[in-house]
Amino acid sequence: MQMLLGRHLGVQGKVSRLLAEGDERTVSLKKKVDQLFVGAKKGDLLQANAMYRFFPANSEGNDLIIYDPDSPHIEVERFSFPRQHHTPFLCLADFVKAVGTGVDYVAFLQSLLDTAFAAC
Repeated sequence: MQMLLGRHLGVQGKVSRLLAEGDERTVSLKKKVDQLFVGAKKGDLLQANAMYRFFPANSEGNDLIIYDPDSPHIEVERFSFPRQHHTPFLCLADFVKAVGTGVDYVAFLQSLLDTAFAAC
């Protein structure tokens, strides 16, 4: 609710506190959002088409190494990224812990349609 009401719909302050205090504008907006959610659920208007999952990862040079979440010692994918051509010459792999410095995590978005096809 903080993200939806506060960031996207402009409520200023901590949404949970404003709701607990009975702030008129916040309570009114929350009721409208709740009604939209109920209507969307009843009318089957919203359907998830993707999901995300966190994977253990490390970097090695320009490579991002992805490990199996169920067996973190097994490498399942390796992506190589180019470096910037100007200072500071960064690469996406620079934002993930290097091999030997501990485990880091990255999230990937997967289409549920891809999942359905993969199961066939």
